[in-house]
Amino acid sequence: LFREWLGVCEKTHNHPSREATGDIAIRLVDVRRRCLIQWQGPVSLVPRFVALSYVWGKAQQKVLLTTDRLSEFKKPGFFNRQLGQTIHDALEVVARIGETYVWIDAVCILQDSPADKSIQIPQMHQIYGNAVLTIIAAHGDSADAGLPGVGPGSRAGNIFTLELPDIRVLFRSHTKMYVAKNNLDIGFSENYLLSSTYQSRAWTFQEGHLSTRALVFTKDQVYFECERCTWCEETHWESESMDFRGWRAIHDPTPHDVWTDRFDRHAYDLTTEKDTSESLRNSYASLIKAYSQRQLTHDTDILDACSGVLSIIRQREQSDFLFGLRRKYFGNDLLFNILSALPRRFPDQRKGQAGSKARFPSWSWTAWKGLVEIANE
Repeated sequence: LFREWLGVCEKTHNHPSREATGDIAIRLVDVRRRCLIQWQGPVSLVPRFVALSYVWGKAQQKVLLTTDRLSEFKKPGFFNRQLGQTIHDALEVVARIGETYVWIDAVCILQDSPADKSIQIPQMHQIYGNAVLTIIAAHGDSADAGLPGVGPGSRAGNIFTLELPDIRVLFRSHTKMYVAKNNLDIGFSENYLLSSTYQSRAWTFQEGHLSTRALVFTKDQVYFECERCTWCEETHWESESMDFRGWRAIHDPTPHDVWTDRFDRHAYDLTTEKDTSESLRNSYASLIKAYSQRQLTHDTDILDACSGVLSIIRQREQSDFLFGLRRKYFGNDLLFNILSALPRRFPDQRKGQAGSKARFPSWSWTAWKGLVEIANE
């Protein structure tokens, strides 16, 4: 089913071309040879790959890429070992849908190398933007949560169907029956993601925004999302003629805009270059408002966790940034509002960082923990 969704989307939805200029250095997991490969060259020639977006949480990652283990990761069969459940399930999904490569931060970025992170983190817009599909682990609060439905017993109940003329009866083995008219234009059947840990984390914010397509795993079922459609296991409306309204209609969102309502994708269209100067300014303000409410384990990651989104804005507006403020509109961006008393953001106690000296100036929104609003004009 997932392969069918991806195939129909690629064949009929005519998504705008992603920005494919410049070079990229990227590592990918080969799910067939079960090892890491390294690729460097023009973005337009990067091998077709899937990306994973998930919550690390407090669970310790079972496998992390480090400098001294890089050669080991490149040996065929390396990933046959015990992995975190989410990573294990992601490799399984990628193989099942017929893809070969997947990008996963924990095993594709050298976790002990500031130099490598300084290369990889700023190119998140190229990684998630050029992935053919992003797997979103929306269930659970750690890397051990897994992808419900992939492994035996990992999801409570199954979805069963009964086909009738123009009607499809849908029911799960552990819950009530649903009846849906074929090709009914609906969004999510549950308001699940708004209360998820995934929705609250800062790093996952840009990963959702930058993706062209997403396969979203919740505790009950899987959804396929793109700017033209929303499909799920409990309904059958994968019609090539259907046009899902306004997945990224950020300037005039509709009640059925699933990504707007569920993922907070109301801020910026990162797939086109048709924005006016006014819409760009408004979109930046909306992005910062939404992003400032997300949570970080390490406060010093506040800019890194949105670097991909800022890179897109930098390209579109032809403006550099200073502590998250656009130089081109610096005076405007200084006019941000803090609606309640917020704590300051200080460096944490990771190696090489002092805990007493402020890293972000008070005149930047990055210095404050909580909801921040920037003037639109």
